[in-house]
Amino acid sequence: MPIASLPGEEMSGSTTYVGLACGTVPSVSGGIALIQRGDCAFTTKGDNASAAGYDGMVVFNDAARGDTLVIMGATDVSIPGVFVGNSTGLLIAGVASAGDLIIGAAGADISDSVVPNGWSGIRIWDFSDPANPVLASTFNTVCSANPVDESCDSRGTYSSHNVQVEGDKVYISWYTDGILVVDISDPYHPVETARYHRAGTDFEVENGGIQDMWGIYKVFDEPWIYASDRNGGLYVLKEYGSGSTKNGKN
Repeated sequence: MPIASLPGEEMSGSTTYVGLACGTVPSVSGGIALIQRGDCAFTTKGDNASAAGYDGMVVFNDAARGDTLVIMGATDVSIPGVFVGNSTGLLIAGVASAGDLIIGAAGADISDSVVPNGWSGIRIWDFSDPANPVLASTFNTVCSANPVDESCDSRGTYSSHNVQVEGDKVYISWYTDGILVVDISDPYHPVETARYHRAGTDFEVENGGIQDMWGIYKVFDEPWIYASDRNGGLYVLKEYGSGSTKNGKN
């Protein structure tokens, strides 16, 4: 749903401030809804804006959270949307502060488009010389490097998150790419050796949504991996292979 997750998506037109968009939204024919963050899910905001006739939406952060940016995780809605900081939202609305906002007031004409440049991978640094660290390598998945690849889900998040190192292995929670195990015995040439990844309609029903692996904890010198999925809850995984159990036994 976020325009940032839909490479090549464009939207342009006049804006109208519609408040939080958690209930009835002033009806229009086309244009872009300018919406403040808070009180209800991004999906609700998008559905309400779409039902009111808008072709797109801009959600801006509240004053308390300022210009911090987030990805609008949501189920699919029928219009594109983009998230901006509080100051950008006020600039579009043409006001100095939230107290000057008026529901139904026209804002600036805007144009927005997305050119994909990839999500974040992991960077491995060589600290042989602590005074002069060297970037040894960067590791990416297919989707973190190129989210428009046909194998990638447009709803997905393809950033690495938590990383745990044990010996020559790195265990990574990677949101929609699942859980990855990467061999770093040669830190200049890391190699993926294992992955837990599931997708498809049946899995989404079981999981409560697409895979969204957020946290990871690996029990040292044992095969057990605990992974948290923001949709599906806690997963307990077992790593098979030499070195994955105590004393190196399979």
